[in-house]
This record gives sequence, structure tokens and C-alpha cells, in this order.
Amino acid sequence: MTGKTHIMGGIASCTAAAYYYGFDPVLMAASGAVGALIPDICHTQSKIGRRFPILSKIVSSVFGHRTFTHSLLFLLIIVFYHSYIYSG
Repeated sequence: MTGKTHIMGGIASCTAAAYYYGFDPVLMAASGAVGALIPDICHTQSKIGRRFPILSKIVSSVFGHRTFTHSLLFLLIIVFYHSYIYSG
């Protein structure tokens, strides 16, 4: 998948979730676009990897491509991290 298709999938799924759960669709669409790109931080030539090249090289050298950042464990860590940061 390319960066554009990742973004489209993230926006589509988060907009559907916003409709179903009654969340703000604009905020959810933005979150979906960013969240869809985060797993590809491990690929240095990805859209987010080019934006943050040093971080991308570190993550790529530690985990490789399509390993930890594409796992459910990574997703859960991100969810718990954001829940902790934004819990007020």
C-alpha cells in the first residue's frame, strides 16, 4: 500500500467509527489519517519515514520492516500511551 491508500483507509474507518459512536468526525478523520501512517515508521522510504528520518532509521534497525510496528501489541501500546497522556 502507498501512503495515500493508508490515509484513505484510516480516514474511512475512523469516519465510520465516528458516525457509529457519535464522535467528532473531523477529529476522527484526522486521527485516522495520522494513525494509518504510524505503523510504517519502520520503513525509511514511507511517507512518515521521510518526514522523521532519524526515528525511522532507528525503528527500522531495531525492529525491521513489518514486524513490531505492524502488530497488535504495538497498537495496544499506542492506545494505552495516548489514554495515559490525554486522560487529564
